[in-house]
Order: sequence, then C-alpha cells, then structure tokens
Amino acid sequence: MALDIKLFTGCLDEIDRCLFNAAAHEDCGGFHRNTQLTAVLTLLVRCSSLLRSLLQLFESVSTDSFKLCCELLKSRGT
Repeated sequence: MALDIKLFTGCLDEIDRCLFNAAAHEDCGGFHRNTQLTAVLTLLVRCSSLLRSLLQLFESVSTDSFKLCCELLKSRGT
C-alpha cells in the first residue's frame, strides 16, 4: 500500500488541532503552566513536528536521507 501523503498530512493537522485544544484547558493554560499535562502536550507537538519533517524528506524523493533517519531512529530505540 502506497503512502497517501495528503491523508497523512491531514491526520497530523487534526492531531495538532486536538493538542492545541487540549492546551487551552485550565490545567495547561495554553502551554503557560508548569504541569505534567503541559509537558506531555509539548512533547507530542514536537513529535508531530518531527513526523512532518520526516514526511517532507520522504516526499522530496530523498529516500536515502529518509532511510538514514529511519535507521538512526531504530538504532536509538535499542
């Protein structure tokens, strides 16, 4: 199955919207309160950003760079 880049980007957009909606909660205060919720949401936003960067590498047909990033992530997981 081929990767549908528009669908994947749409999913990331929806995830970002949900994360920022969650950040509007009073426990997070729009990322301005020092809580565990703020920390988790900030990390998840960063993860989404990294996924977008990997998607751009993959989309630009720089598959060597994409494969290198994937291998790096695999090696850091072990």
